[in-house]
Amino acid sequence: MSRFTFRTIVFFTLLSLLLTSCSVLDLVQQSIPSAEEAPAPVEPAPEEPEPVEPVPSEPDSAPHSEAAETPPPAAVAEAQVITPENAILLKEIAQVQIENPYRLLWSQDGKRIGILARGGLSLLDSSTLETLSTVVVQEPITVLDFSPTTGLMATTSDQMNLDLRETNTGQIVRTIAPENGFIDAVFSSDGSLVAISSWDEIAVTLWNVDSGEQIKKLTGFETAAPVYNATFSSDDRYLIWVARGSTQVMDVSSGAMGAFLGHEDFIGDAELAPNGHLLAVTTAGTVDGQSKPIIQLWDQTSGQALGTLVEGTSITQSLAFSPDGKLLVVTIFNELSIWEVDSHTRLLSLAGHTDLVNSIAFSPDGRTLVSSSADGTVRLWQAQ
Repeated sequence: MSRFTFRTIVFFTLLSLLLTSCSVLDLVQQSIPSAEEAPAPVEPAPEEPEPVEPVPSEPDSAPHSEAAETPPPAAVAEAQVITPENAILLKEIAQVQIENPYRLLWSQDGKRIGILARGGLSLLDSSTLETLSTVVVQEPITVLDFSPTTGLMATTSDQMNLDLRETNTGQIVRTIAPENGFIDAVFSSDGSLVAISSWDEIAVTLWNVDSGEQIKKLTGFETAAPVYNATFSSDDRYLIWVARGSTQVMDVSSGAMGAFLGHEDFIGDAELAPNGHLLAVTTAGTVDGQSKPIIQLWDQTSGQALGTLVEGTSITQSLAFSPDGKLLVVTIFNELSIWEVDSHTRLLSLAGHTDLVNSIAFSPDGRTLVSSSADGTVRLWQAQ
């Protein structure tokens, strides 16, 4: 599911998590030590480009990943940058089994893929699909976000303190404690900042990950509804605010707000194109007198509607622009639908998943598309 759909669910379920008893966060590579025992020594992870051998998981642990029989990307022809002209050549080139995945994250160098799943997270080598690390989480501890670039994850057990942990040791490197409780926390794409959505006001505070210091407080989102979350654009220049059926884009540096964009129904996902102006929003709207799932395109600065794409029978769970902004990929239940942005033309659909596709993401170089599904697989797609 998309960040917004999942976090909408998390927003309500976190209230109940505050009442649950404390539990444990276990690492497959190494358990996080309790207060009564000293941490076991940890071998430092080898630096790239040395390959990291995958660590086998315990039986019935989650999430568990293993390479499928399809060959890894290195074993096939060199991938092309995916464009409207060669999108028809897209095909699945590899997959792994991951239990209950719901969000995908590429490292900035494109060498690693972070996979958030219910019960934990996995970090994979994007070329070999080998597992570099696996983390298992038990309630009430929740993984709010993960940065494949820095290897840090943001966790909380009480919505009052945000713990930044190293995934290869489980150690807390620092704890951020905002003045009041918070709803959500997300890393910038380079992992240098974490944005924390406040619980008791329509505001987001930005914190420096290295120092743990608050940099600024951002306000101005025009909504009376609870803020479900605010996420960074791919270049970290903007924050995309979402609350129920409304969204607004903010320039992080200046604090200037784009146009207020209201919709008839709840928002499934919202993604800003690389040009910083085109915003794609999945929701439902009236088309030819009937309410239908749509992808609404906006100029987020002026508020002008730029087009409506009608697709599928349910609200799209996830969106992804290609790095050059020429393609928009949307999830239609168990398929991926590829659209050319300028012409508003659907080019093709990719089949292979057998259940709901809940997250999609392009690699930074635009040569690989990755998708995750409730069928328990993460799949790579390339144009060859």
